Amino acid sequence: MNLLPFSGSFNSAKSPLSFGNQRKASSERLRFQGRGSSGPDVDTVEFSTTAQAQSPESHQQRLQRLQRHAQTAARLAPNYSGRHYAALVKLADGTEGISANVEASRQLTLCDLRLAIGAAQNQWIQKQSQQQAQAPSSLPPVKTIYLVSANLKDDHPIPCADCQEWLASPICPPDVSVVSLEKNAAGDSLIRQRTVREMLPLYKGRSVFSKTDRSLSELPVAHSALATNQPVSLAGPPLSKEGAQDLMAQAQAAYHHNLALAKDSKAPTGVAILLHPSGRLITGARVDWSTRWHVPADLATVAAGLTRSPQAPANGNSETASNASPEKIQAVAYYGDDSQLPPITSLGRIARNRGSAETRILTIEDDTIQVRTIKDFLPELYRDGKSKAN
Repeated sequence: MNLLPFSGSFNSAKSPLSFGNQRKASSERLRFQGRGSSGPDVDTVEFSTTAQAQSPESHQQRLQRLQRHAQTAARLAPNYSGRHYAALVKLADGTEGISANVEASRQLTLCDLRLAIGAAQNQWIQKQSQQQAQAPSSLPPVKTIYLVSANLKDDHPIPCADCQEWLASPICPPDVSVVSLEKNAAGDSLIRQRTVREMLPLYKGRSVFSKTDRSLSELPVAHSALATNQPVSLAGPPLSKEGAQDLMAQAQAAYHHNLALAKDSKAPTGVAILLHPSGRLITGARVDWSTRWHVPADLATVAAGLTRSPQAPANGNSETASNASPEKIQAVAYYGDDSQLPPITSLGRIARNRGSAETRILTIEDDTIQVRTIKDFLPELYRDGKSKAN
């Protein structure tokens, strides 16, 4: 697809853009009537009113350059998934980094966004090493992120959960603009702009340990609208107050057990996971293999617990086992010393396998047990009703 400069007149009309269940940001839609001679141009610009105001032409030029990079990578560097994306990251001082996704192996792949952040930072470091003057004391933060897919017809460049984990880190302030080239249902190309805060409303500016000094039976329980209104068939019945307190108590017990066994853990965490429709409860704790690498408590627990499914018949009848409905993850309760619970990367994996966007997530905030859904935490992945993570 070729991107051509904007041309012609345009009309402006209001259009709502939703980010999560408690937050809605209005957007401006600007439709450009002009067309180029060698292909369709981008004819719609969509951006939230809270995002940083920048000229559409500037976005157009960068996305055009980035689109060529993604398409060149798709032609010269085929990968395992068959999906090709590219990201351009601009730091606050204007330094840029650009990269496509790299899949050198099936197990360990590198997404375009994280590679582009690293490329921008290393480009800035290289410039400082070549200058005689005293270098600044720290890296400039990310200012703007551009995202494209080599094939807009089938893929939207929405950051995966691993990349959104980086967006939640200090290197990306909440007001960072994320600009992507997409297509709507009518086939129109559009430039969509939002802030990191809108993509991660429950993470940016939030640093809360899911712990309490009070008795869990004394804590109130608050449900988000999504956690209350989801159909039973998707993630089991809503949790009662007593059910939420009991599940959190199991996570608390797993946390204390982890303290006794893993004194070297940097952020001890316990989880309790409720499975549906069996009602089975499994618990576990974070595993630290080294100071740099650990297995999150939720993923370790799910992996171990689902291999011991009670639905496998005692007589070993494989036909009965194959006809049994697989257990689904109804709810996960977190208790521990990690200020970023639940882990974004874990939510992405749970939602893709044995869980869903409607899986309930329990944390403690301000001595209240909060019951939300994965969609509450990662609305960007589900803004059109289904996951579009790359």
